[in-house]
This record gives sequence, C-alpha cells and structure tokens, in this order.
Amino acid sequence: MKKIYAIYLVGLMLIFSYVFNNSIYEIYGLNNIGDTSLTQYQISDTQGENLLKVYKELTANNAKFQIVKTPISGNDKIYYDIYHTDIDSIKKIVGVSNNIYRYFKMTQDDFVDSSGLFSTNLPSGQIKMLSQKIGINIKMVENQKIAYSDILKQNALQFVILCIITFAIIYIYTIFRYKVNSVKKLVGFSPVKIVFTNIKETVQIQSACIAIVVCGYAIYYYFNNKLSLRYLVFLTLFLIIISSINILLILLLQRYVKGMDIIAALKNKVFSSRLNYIIHVIKIILIIFITVSINMSIKYYGNLQELYKKCDTYKALNNMYTSNGFNSDEYDRLRSNKKELTEAHNNVKKMYVENKDKAYVMKDLITPYLKDKSFEEELGQTREQMVNSYERNKLILNRKYIEDYTGIKIDWNFNQSIPTILVPEKYKQDEKEIKAAYIETYNLYLNNISKDDSEISENNIKDIQIIYIPNGIKYNILSSIYNEDTTDIVIHDSIIILDNGSFKSSFYYDNLTNCSIAFKLNDRDQFKSMLIRYNLDKIYNASTMLRPFEMKISNYKFLMEQANIFIFLFVLVLLFIVYISNYIDMVVNSKKYGAQYIQGYSAIKILNANIITTVIMIAGSIVLYILKINFIYYLLFIAYDLIMLLVLYRKIIVNDLYKIINGGC
Repeated sequence: MKKIYAIYLVGLMLIFSYVFNNSIYEIYGLNNIGDTSLTQYQISDTQGENLLKVYKELTANNAKFQIVKTPISGNDKIYYDIYHTDIDSIKKIVGVSNNIYRYFKMTQDDFVDSSGLFSTNLPSGQIKMLSQKIGINIKMVENQKIAYSDILKQNALQFVILCIITFAIIYIYTIFRYKVNSVKKLVGFSPVKIVFTNIKETVQIQSACIAIVVCGYAIYYYFNNKLSLRYLVFLTLFLIIISSINILLILLLQRYVKGMDIIAALKNKVFSSRLNYIIHVIKIILIIFITVSINMSIKYYGNLQELYKKCDTYKALNNMYTSNGFNSDEYDRLRSNKKELTEAHNNVKKMYVENKDKAYVMKDLITPYLKDKSFEEELGQTREQMVNSYERNKLILNRKYIEDYTGIKIDWNFNQSIPTILVPEKYKQDEKEIKAAYIETYNLYLNNISKDDSEISENNIKDIQIIYIPNGIKYNILSSIYNEDTTDIVIHDSIIILDNGSFKSSFYYDNLTNCSIAFKLNDRDQFKSMLIRYNLDKIYNASTMLRPFEMKISNYKFLMEQANIFIFLFVLVLLFIVYISNYIDMVVNSKKYGAQYIQGYSAIKILNANIITTVIMIAGSIVLYILKINFIYYLLFIAYDLIMLLVLYRKIIVNDLYKIINGGC
C-alpha cells in the first residue's frame, strides 16, 4: 500500500507542478514584469517630440523609469522586452513556457520609440508638475493584475475530483495502516506517538516525491537554458503547500487511531459497510468522470487531426503572407498620433498598388452573416435567402484572386480603372436596382470612414460598370476558410466588387490584419523586407494565412496535454480504487459469502448484488451513447471491475475459506 501511495503522490506532484508551470508561475511573471515598485503613467500625445520632452524631464529629475514592449514574434513565443534606467536593480524572471522576458538598459531612442506607457518612481504630484511644465498631458494608469483565482475557475471540476480522490486515497491508506498501528499500540506506543510516527513517515514519502519532481524539472530546464533558482524555489514552496494540505488531511483522519480496536485490526476487521458503500460510489463517479475526460481528449485529438488535414489541404496558404493582427503597442501609439496614422494608411495602400502582381484581395462580406444565426432574426432572412440576395451576397476581389482562385472566365479587355462589379446573368432584370445599390456600396469603400481616420473626405462615384458572368459559380474564399466548421452553406452567385486599388487607404490598412489581403511570396523574410521598405514593420505581424490554423493547433495541443495528464493520474487511481473497493467488499462480507459458498451457492448467486450493479452500470452506457460520448472505455473499466471482483472472490473467499471459518478474514 505504501508503494501505491507513493506512486500516487508523485503523480499528484506532477499534476500540480504542471499547473504551476503553465499557470501560476506565468501569472506571477506577468504580474511582476520589471520593477513593480514603480507607478504607471500614459502620455496622451505620443508624438516623437513629446516623448523626447518627457524623457529629458524624467532624466533631469534623476527618476527611475521603465517601459515594456511586446515585439512581434515569428514563432509561438511571446516576448516581453523590459527597458529600465537601472537594469541591475530589478529582479529578472525567466519564463518556463512560451513567455520570454528580455531586459535592456533604457536609452533615449527606446523611449521615443515607445507607445507612451511608462512607469516611474516619481510621486504623482511631481509628475503633475512635470506635465504642466512641458504642456503635455500625463495620466496615471492602474496596473492590471491577473487573478490567480482564474486557475481555479478554469480547472474547477478537475480540482474537485482530485480533492475527493486524494481524500479517499489518504483515508484508505490510513485504514490499511491500522494493523501496523495496532501492533505498535500493543507493544506500548501511545496514540500521540503513533500519530507523529505516521506523520513523519508521510513527510518522508512526500519529501522524496517533491525532490524527484523538482530535480526532474531542474534537469529539463537546465538542458533547455531556462533554469532559474527563483523558479525552483517557488515550485518547491508550492509543492510543500500541497504536501502540507495532505498532512492536514492525515491529521484529521488520525482521530480514528485513538478509538482503535486492536483485535479487530489484527484480524483485518477494520472495514465497515459504510466505507464499502462510499468507496463504491467514488468508483462509479470516477469511472464516469474518466470516461467523459477521455471523450474530451479524443475530441481534441479529432479536432487536431482535422486541423492538420486542413493545413495539408490549404498548404498553398503557407506562401500567402499577411498580418495576423496588429502590434498592440504600435497600434495604440499610432491611434494617438493622427499624422503618423495617416502615413501608415497611405503606406499600406502604396505597398499593395506597387506589388499588385503578388497581392490578393479577398474580402468576404457574406460569410459573417451566414455563420452567426442571430442575423437571421435581425435581418428577417434565412441564410438561403441571404445567399440568393444580390444586396447581401457580395465579395470584394481583385483580378489576381479571380484568375487564380475562382472559376470565373471572362475577357479582361475592358477598362479596369473605372469602378466595376461582376454580376451573375440571372440578375440582368435587376440591373437598375443593382447599380443604385452598388454605387452606394462602392462609395462606402472609396471613403471607408473608420474610427481611426483623421481625415474625412467625400470621393463619390456616379456610375458603375457591370460585367456579366455565368450563373452557378461557387466560391471558397481563402480568407474565410477558418469559418468552414461554422458555415454549412455553399456561397454561390455572388456579386463581386472588383478592387482596382482605388479604395481609401484605411480599407487596405484594416484588411491586411484579418487575412483579407495577402501577398504570395517565397518566404517570410521577403514579406518582412517588404514591410520594412514601406515603414510598416512595427505595426504588422509577418505571418502566413495558415497562422490561425497553427494557433488553433497550439490551443488544442495544450487542452489535450492538460486533459491527458489528469486522465493518466485518474486512470491509475481508478485501477487502484476498483481493486480496493472489491477487496473491501470481500472483507466486509467475508462471513456471509463464505457461509453461502459452503452451502453450495454459485458465484453468480453469491455476488448477485454486485452483478446487478454491474448490469445497471452497463445499461448506463445507453445514456452515454445518447449523449454521443464514447462508451468503449466506460465498458472496459466495468469489465476490469468485474474481473477484479471475481479474482478477489476466488482469492479471499474460495482459496482462504479456512481463514473465514477460523474467524479471520
């Protein structure tokens, strides 16, 4: 029993160390980036000359100050660059998962090239005087902390089950120690000494488990160049806290030692019918829980394989380069600097126009309505009606996308510099209404007034050119393939607004971040060079159109990994609980079963209550089937339970019948 208990404790420590590594320690790192003793402020107008003035004033006042940047990463790592005026005075955290912390000495250029968010040791009154002196608004910002309680919320069910299992294991371990404790009591040990001996033994076992886990992680992170003394100390302290909780549970259970019946303990008669029922209930709950957990893990695995297949199907997207979102620091800085924002807008449009031979515009305006069923009620149309509506079913594509990724075959010998739409022939009778509707739509994109625009201009068209195309053309827009699982309707007969580079620059600025604009290039470095050439490398993240798939894959891997580690421990515990539950059942009912065996009863008749319970549990698989839960593992656990029942029946009742007759177990 001691070996099983030790194995369980090692598994328990591994689970909590996993939670610590991927949750607690990373939250600690994010909540303690750089110098946490400083107060955070935001400069309202982040033009370069204003940032320079603030930097000079802070330096003149001998202030300590820091900024934190999150530069774009080309891999799954998240970088936090901490710039501080006294870099040697701050504690440096080493990330052990995907978060990487880098530390640099603050320079004037670093501060001027920031988003205006900084932290300093100057009191708020002095900052207010400094702000008034240079005429720049500086406001205090509350530091955002991540709550550790979020970990409990995300893993609440697993932790509840883990607590129940741990209590059950310790309870069973304590009961199995009754015989040893009885012998000690018989030779004169006091109850207090027995309790302390048990605690000492538990502390030794748990200390060995902690040492094994901590040494294992130390070796692993040493070879991965992530070893940190702070991490090892915190991990050890955390595991000691978990061990202390286990010791408290043992202390609570040691009260049974005082009222111990020595004779009953020596004859293995320490188990009660109530304990028998409790263990059986725990066993059933555990079987159901593990079945559901395995089903979730299988589902994650299935989703992962589907994503791998999609990645393989759309592997051509690996050469389609775009930006998966903005660099948040630079985006916030530009929003407060309208002149630079307008320049960035214009640079994106210039990059697109000058590289049209490599660029694809694929703005899907219909799928957002199809994937969200709330629009059906809001618009008063079914999804089928939306697809068959010339007002709703529209796409914005450029010539290169049409030629390379659609089945449209048309004569391009027309003036493409004037506003043009491609219309299915079935809408010919509605030409007048379509023209009126799409002139208005085209004007929206010509002006494309967004919340970040510094200039509002009117540049409207009066007419639009219509080119008719065959009916029945189906579309699979590459920018919307991530919605395939949520949209079960095929897009067809769309009206295409032909992009010719005439829309307002903010249209291209916004759509480069959501895969609606992409460039077909040889590699990522080529796209990075393009962004640098147009002074856009700080705002955009160079990634492929497969990046959303890769992020989903990473997420499912994490979920599956987390589920599997819990499942592994729970399965080991279940195998143990099943054995113990049947063992206790045999011990508690040994006289009854023995008497029935002597009278010639068959095993089925003797164990009829257990077999009926097994049949009911098997019938429960119908419920799992209705709920679309894979019940194969559920039936395997029940089969193992039945096998253990029969094995222990033969071992304890049939083979050791003489012990029962003589008054033993």
